Amino acid sequence: MKEYKKLPQFMGGWYINKKLTDKLIEQFHEKTNFHQPGHFGNNILDNTKKKSTEIALSPYILKSPFRDYVESVIACVQMYYKKYKFADVGVSVNGIFTDYKIQWYKPSEGYYIWHPEKTDYTLTGDRHLVFMTYLNDVKNGGTEFYYQKKKVPAQKGLTIIWPADWTFTHRGVISNKEDKYIATGWINFLKNERV
Repeated sequence: MKEYKKLPQFMGGWYINKKLTDKLIEQFHEKTNFHQPGHFGNNILDNTKKKSTEIALSPYILKSPFRDYVESVIACVQMYYKKYKFADVGVSVNGIFTDYKIQWYKPSEGYYIWHPEKTDYTLTGDRHLVFMTYLNDVKNGGTEFYYQKKKVPAQKGLTIIWPADWTFTHRGVISNKEDKYIATGWINFLKNERV
């Protein structure tokens, strides 16, 4: 996988197969019975803070392309661990224990507010790393990181990985003209793990 090298320290990025991203979007639109409005935190629905359509998927689905996507993310995570020594302490080799999401943002929709991925001990306290894949190119889209003063472009296939903590507070870059699709989820610490 080709590396995206224009990221701040403790972030990593690699490109997954673009044909796979097309298949994920196609499957997303075929599974309309699983569509739900985007929520955040403890299942909070507030369209002034986040507006999207999404589906949650188990990382253990055995059918392609969802299984192919999980395997691609695992390959990216392994490269992240090689890049950042000790980043894999206390986590599984495969790491993805919770559902991941495919999210569709129509023009002018997005995750508008600044937020980290670890916000609550009970619900999100096990989160170690975040992964996000842009499933399509969006000219004026992407993700903005507050402390890093960095906007990552929405480039089809680009999978970025970063720590879930407040030090990587971020928000979506909103496109007023184009749809934006992402797949996103978390690498969690193992429960009761001792180093």
